[in-house]
Amino acid sequence: TTRNYTDLLPSANFSVDFSRSLIGRLAASRTMTRAEYTDLAGAVSLNGQNGTGSGGNPQLKPVRSTNFDGSLEWYFAPQSLLEVGVFYMDLTSYIGYGQTTVTAPNLQQGIATPTFDYAVAVPINDKGTNKGFEIAWQQPVWGGFGVDLNYTHTLGRDSNGAPLAGSSRHTYNVQGWFENDVVSARLIYSYRSAFLTGIVSTLPQYVDGAGDLSASLNLKLTKQLSMSFDAKNLTGQLARQYVMNRDMPAAIYNNGKQFYLGLKYSL
Repeated sequence: TTRNYTDLLPSANFSVDFSRSLIGRLAASRTMTRAEYTDLAGAVSLNGQNGTGSGGNPQLKPVRSTNFDGSLEWYFAPQSLLEVGVFYMDLTSYIGYGQTTVTAPNLQQGIATPTFDYAVAVPINDKGTNKGFEIAWQQPVWGGFGVDLNYTHTLGRDSNGAPLAGSSRHTYNVQGWFENDVVSARLIYSYRSAFLTGIVSTLPQYVDGAGDLSASLNLKLTKQLSMSFDAKNLTGQLARQYVMNRDMPAAIYNNGKQFYLGLKYSL
């Protein structure tokens, strides 16, 4: 399968200074994102017991979207920010999930000739929209300590009103930090609510909502040498997937805690 396409991707950004501390921003853009290889793969997996299956679609078009963003930023104190923003995405070739019929043998039902029809879930190009708002607050507290908070609310729907794959309704981050000339330390809690991850045997499969606690530490040992330490998933949060609703679990993964240590030397 061979695909050729040419895209013109303009973008424009505007800002208005209402005062020294209040700034408004507007942005419009056209974007294109290619489909993942797992979605493009032509192979299918068939279940002879119930006549279903899943697979890829090499005919997929890239995801094309027209995007609009607006925000109002208030810098009410040194190193401090309160920001409110809205966004809208018009997805003209969103990659969703549909169904096609594949004819193949079914040895489990004693059919040796390719005359059995399977209902196979495959990714398809569809239309959709994603819209929402975001709020962010950043402020030093005292003695090098500070806090960052942000929250995003999205409503992503395809042409049939079904949820967009990969779109969480609620996402937020809570971050506490300490900084001076030698040390930079951060403790971050991130959360995203459940989201659609795909279609398995014609049924929608979701990743359940989960939070993650991470930490980072940076030390300036000398003018040229610095050390960094990062830790992820400190609470050992499990990754859970379910089909249709949480009473139908599909998989549970334990990705474990992750630690990273680095040294950086600048000439």
